Amino acid sequence: MLKNFLKLFRSDCQIIANYAMILSVISGPLLVIVFMKFLFPAFSDFIYTKTGFPINEYYTLLAITLICIIPFMIGLVYSKVLNGDRDFQSEGLLTVQDANRNFLFMRMLIAALICFILVWLTIILVKPVPTEGWLRNLFIACLLSVQAPFVYMLIDTFGKKKVRRLSLWILCSMFLITVPFGLLVHHPWNYFAFFSPLYWVAWSWVIRSPMESLLYGTIAVILTSGVIVLLFRNYNMTRRQ
Repeated sequence: MLKNFLKLFRSDCQIIANYAMILSVISGPLLVIVFMKFLFPAFSDFIYTKTGFPINEYYTLLAITLICIIPFMIGLVYSKVLNGDRDFQSEGLLTVQDANRNFLFMRMLIAALICFILVWLTIILVKPVPTEGWLRNLFIACLLSVQAPFVYMLIDTFGKKKVRRLSLWILCSMFLITVPFGLLVHHPWNYFAFFSPLYWVAWSWVIRSPMESLLYGTIAVILTSGVIVLLFRNYNMTRRQ
């Protein structure tokens, strides 16, 4: 199992490194880092000089929202490119897929691992919530890494038919919108964001109480894992048919 996992991981890394289209999607976190570290300060100073609006006070909100996009990028790569287009499937990859029935599960773990690495590096460099220490940031990186296989399964299950693609992209956009929406609005309007795991991840990041952060993170994991289990069962049923 471990040998096949490492073989599949190496194969995926080679695919990502060899194709510019995939690499451009994976390099999304680099754009987030460059924007938040270098462009945003200059942009906020320019806006404040011209309008007097302190946009720098929304640094945390913008940074959290952009970092929450990273799991969607990873999920997009693994569902639409690596699995969807057989031209990107190397012979070694197909061998692993045929030899191991847990291919899908391994792919989900790899997506989560890559997402964790990219999210963790982005958090360290961008520091979206400067008041929080490494332990809270590590907790958030783990929560966000779970979202990558969630998006992977969501797109892989419902994104293959053109009729469903529009609804799927609207749903994914709604998940992302709940982050700034849920952090900005007050009761009872934030109730509309309760369905999104990213809403609970964002609040578990900014809330001061460690116990409340753990509670919100648990809610996010329950919502995410529940949907993954349902999608995984639907995937197995589809394969049997």
